[in-house]
Amino acid sequence: MKKNKEGLVSGITDSLRTVLNGLTVKQLNQIKKDDPGFNGVFKDLCVTYLQFNATFKDMRPAYYSQYLRFIALKTYLESLADSWGWTKERQGVFGSKIKTFETVRGLWDEDPTPDISKFGEVRVLEAEPIDFTKPDYKIWTNEDLIPETDLRGMSFLNAILLLIKKVEELSMETERQFIYPGLEFQQHLSKNPDTIPDNLKGGNRFYYPGSSFRDNEGGLSAPCSFSAGFFDCIRYFLDRSCGSVNRFIILEILKPEIV
Repeated sequence: MKKNKEGLVSGITDSLRTVLNGLTVKQLNQIKKDDPGFNGVFKDLCVTYLQFNATFKDMRPAYYSQYLRFIALKTYLESLADSWGWTKERQGVFGSKIKTFETVRGLWDEDPTPDISKFGEVRVLEAEPIDFTKPDYKIWTNEDLIPETDLRGMSFLNAILLLIKKVEELSMETERQFIYPGLEFQQHLSKNPDTIPDNLKGGNRFYYPGSSFRDNEGGLSAPCSFSAGFFDCIRYFLDRSCGSVNRFIILEILKPEIV
């Protein structure tokens, strides 16, 4: 087995070899298929983990799971870029830099000024998504969950920050648990349109505050969908202001009933 591993990881640095030698041949073959030459997402993640985790050896299973998540995200992003009419080159750049953040506040703590050098950068919450196929969560919009909070007229970035504050207050007052869905939940709904609840229909635009990205002109954008008899994955530029058709999606984790 060692010989096979050496063959798969030849030509890379010793530090990356250390990481790869903790994985099975089957896992390595999958990585080789997804990331030829180990010069893309996989290499970037390895370098990040080696810099910040001295105990990386004990984290390899979780790391590989996150790697697969990132590859799935990049594949989804490329499909969106293709539907938006981007060139093959731009499709390939989209999602090449995926950054994770522990908190939703950290995710949105960013200068919204367009920056073309950041094109392709995607920011997501660190926690892996819940199993969206299980009915143990409820889908809310800001108008359903905090109807007293009017976000109209605010810049999108300020609206998201106020939304986070209000949801935090509600969580502390009621001990309810909320999460902020991102690109993965958008993908789930696009693949399962029959699961879209009525409060995500009606011709409004729905935003997923658990992810952000830089578009092909460097503008800070949020994943967005439009549902009015069909589901359309779009993006929205955060230098605009909220209007009457804009909604933000929040998920509430439902506690199991005590029998």
